[in-house]
Amino acid sequence: MEMKRGVATYLIIAALVAVVLLLIYSFDFEFTGYAVLPYDNPTDCEDAGYVWENITNETCTIETIYVNEIGFIDSLGHTLTGPANASNFSVTEAWNITNPSALVLISAGDYSVNSATGVVTNATSIVYLDVNFTYTYEEETCIDVVIGEQCVGDVCAVGFSELCLDETNCTDVEVGGSWYDGNCYDEQPVCAVGFLELCLDETNCTDVEVGGSWYDANNDGNLTCNTEEECIPNTCESLSYTCGNPDDGCGVTLNCETCDVDYECSAGSCVALIGADEDSGGSSAQVMVGPSFKLEAEEISGVSLSSGNSQDLTWSINNIGRNAVNTCSVKSLGDYALWISASEDTLNINAGEIGVFAFSVLVPEETAEDSYLLSVSVECFETAVAKDFTVEVITPGSEAGAEEGTPVGGFAIFGEDGIIGTGGAVVFLVVVLALVTVLLFTRRLKKSGRTLKDVFNKDYFSNLRLKFRKSSK
Repeated sequence: MEMKRGVATYLIIAALVAVVLLLIYSFDFEFTGYAVLPYDNPTDCEDAGYVWENITNETCTIETIYVNEIGFIDSLGHTLTGPANASNFSVTEAWNITNPSALVLISAGDYSVNSATGVVTNATSIVYLDVNFTYTYEEETCIDVVIGEQCVGDVCAVGFSELCLDETNCTDVEVGGSWYDGNCYDEQPVCAVGFLELCLDETNCTDVEVGGSWYDANNDGNLTCNTEEECIPNTCESLSYTCGNPDDGCGVTLNCETCDVDYECSAGSCVALIGADEDSGGSSAQVMVGPSFKLEAEEISGVSLSSGNSQDLTWSINNIGRNAVNTCSVKSLGDYALWISASEDTLNINAGEIGVFAFSVLVPEETAEDSYLLSVSVECFETAVAKDFTVEVITPGSEAGAEEGTPVGGFAIFGEDGIIGTGGAVVFLVVVLALVTVLLFTRRLKKSGRTLKDVFNKDYFSNLRLKFRKSSK
């Protein structure tokens, strides 16, 4: 009887220890990329030398803005409206509206647009004083997403290489990091997105996964890998300018000489001064006219996928122009264009109607867990529209829609990195305690000469007492 009670005591103690450990684990004591320490209150956290504070994670999105605007086209250039952080200006249409009853679509070859600054200048000698521009630009918006109060500290360790602030700690044998350009990385950086300077030849630089451009960016005779495509500057000759100071299309102002006396420079040409134009003192009315062809794209919701998986998406495009658009189809853009696939079928969209397009996103195998910005467009014969959206590459089996930046603890026990994460340690301790309990139980059975059948008979639970008692020999 005493033997049975002793065994019961061992089992109950082991069960209580396991429950306590699992309760501790449930408090989210996880070591994550935010260097969260295992303290669940400010006092314990600060006593240990760390800081109790709200953790935030900056999330940025890029939105394409569509604008109609009145301006002009000449050699000095009209700057399209846009905030200081605007980029990728692109004019889709330009209409000469000097005569509202006879609007004329201006040929794209008659003007050039600096995509970085939004300055429109004439590429020919023609000057347009009243122009309705339909154009787009991109604007980046960043917000801080609050994760919550946590105990944080500056911990340089395996899995936290970004917190190693010097080369000595980074390359320590316990950390095993790689120090490059003032930062610590888990692995030695190679030619890739974000490390274009490590691409030493054109093949690696222009690889579709890298997306760089190979050219002499510094005009020093050395070819390097660059994020921006090479800008081929115009010259006075290529612009057919014999005077004036047009932009070369790459941000440099050209000097195309001056005109002789009794001549003035007009749209890059010297013209004789033969008296004032009778109409030069007047001004044309600015009339806003809806464009013939314009598309409005629905926002594309973010996608969460693990590597090797795919998802089908639909995208609605509204034709808000005055005319129908024809042979429209989905095209993939940007650094991750190969992730997107769509049918080559085309669709015509009448004015005022909505067209629905389908495409799929496939995340390549072994893609690192991160947030990736993808771009897709619908291109018609007459015009086009594009949108960006994010693909969150997550751990296989992770809950869809988990907030970006939310601390996530590991539960691996015998993975590539051995016992990692608080979860792995808890399971390991529970397994050890269970094994110890079984060994003690077996030892007591052997000494008593009994079997499991003798221990767990019908009277076992009625004789169980949850108290300690010294057994009699």
